Amino acid sequence: MRRFSILLAVVFMLFVGLNIASAEKTSITIKGMMCDGCVNKVTTALKNVDGVSTANVNLEKGLAVVEFDAQKTSLDKLETAIAAVGYDAGNVKAQNPHKCKDKHEAKNAAGEKCCKSKAKKSCCGKK
Repeated sequence: MRRFSILLAVVFMLFVGLNIASAEKTSITIKGMMCDGCVNKVTTALKNVDGVSTANVNLEKGLAVVEFDAQKTSLDKLETAIAAVGYDAGNVKAQNPHKCKDKHEAKNAAGEKCCKSKAKKSCCGKK
């Protein structure tokens, strides 16, 4: 019985060790985000990628910090997911740039304030 317990412990440690070895953390530069609505779109896109465990997107820094399972996904797939929702990510250009930036720039050009708060919650029509 003791040998079985030791064998089980070794197998468990190997299994846990393999899962830890495949976990990676990366930072991705994002261009084109203007408000919290943009942050939510990028965060949702990243969390929908199989293998992503956490995704933290910072509007002010234009940066996403993502933890993921390298056996299930890659940096390229993460950047492609962000580009698919309209933002430049790393070396991948947005497929259809999100219109929030256009709205923001148009309002500023007209002398209107686009974002009513420091959190920039209103650009995409979200409150």
